[in-house]
Amino acid sequence: NFVWRGTHRNINAIKELKSRLENRRPTDTDAEVHYHINELFKKKFKWYARNGVFATGNYQIARDYGKPFMFFPIGNFKYVWSPDIADFFTEIDEAGVRPVSIGGDHSITGGIIQALGCGQLSNGQPISFLHLDAHTDVFTKVDHFLGAKKSAAHWGAYLADQGKIDPSRSMQIGLRGHPRTLDWLQPAYDYGYNIVTMKDFRRRGLTDVISQIIKVLGDRPVYITFDLDCLDPTIAPGVSNIEPGEKGFDIDEAIALLRAARGLNIVGGDVVCMMPTKDSPNNITALTAASIMFEMISMIAENSFKP
Repeated sequence: NFVWRGTHRNINAIKELKSRLENRRPTDTDAEVHYHINELFKKKFKWYARNGVFATGNYQIARDYGKPFMFFPIGNFKYVWSPDIADFFTEIDEAGVRPVSIGGDHSITGGIIQALGCGQLSNGQPISFLHLDAHTDVFTKVDHFLGAKKSAAHWGAYLADQGKIDPSRSMQIGLRGHPRTLDWLQPAYDYGYNIVTMKDFRRRGLTDVISQIIKVLGDRPVYITFDLDCLDPTIAPGVSNIEPGEKGFDIDEAIALLRAARGLNIVGGDVVCMMPTKDSPNNITALTAASIMFEMISMIAENSFKP
């Protein structure tokens, strides 16, 4: 089943796509098939495909027909659409709009901050992250993730290299789970991030960590990036990189950490790693993601009404 948005202009491309899928060779790998699908949509009308979900890359078509759209990172075939995401969010930044995004792969944060970092909303300054996640996403010892060098595993490093963020004035909170390597946290420490692992959080307590958040972020332009896998799997089972080996945040803890940014200069935020196909029948992960997004929007809106 393919989810797609658009007009009658897309019908021929859909037919060609259907034909390609029906006539795939037994030797074709999924990656090869998806690569050809992607090339087809780039040629036809600049639509991109990821896991059967298409989103238009033609700004004018989207505006003409009033359809919402977004780009999806296709790291599986060594493509990520960071430049497209950055171009789109540059327009948002120049308009003075503080964006809150929700979706899938965490690599989208890289494209967004390439636009917002040192931009208009941040008054030319590097961004400070309030980053809640089970993983650092600063995996510099991994050359690529599924073929992508600007992937969900790398944005915390390359944005710092580009000067778009200030790790020394950023927080990474909730890191836990299978370590992959014994020194998996070391790259994040080397970059200067202020790190609070889940074990640290349990030892120190919520109040102490909130105090650190306020002190570190201070008067900086703040971007909140919330990976749903920071939550305990009993609360958010429908995530793409679930970490069941150690208890994650309760929802009350996560909300309290978010609200530490209340009153700060929040320039935007995102909620990522939602995987609807893995969600519970009652859609608890999706509902939780919406609640997190609501908190971000509310704090931004509150700031706009300050006298």
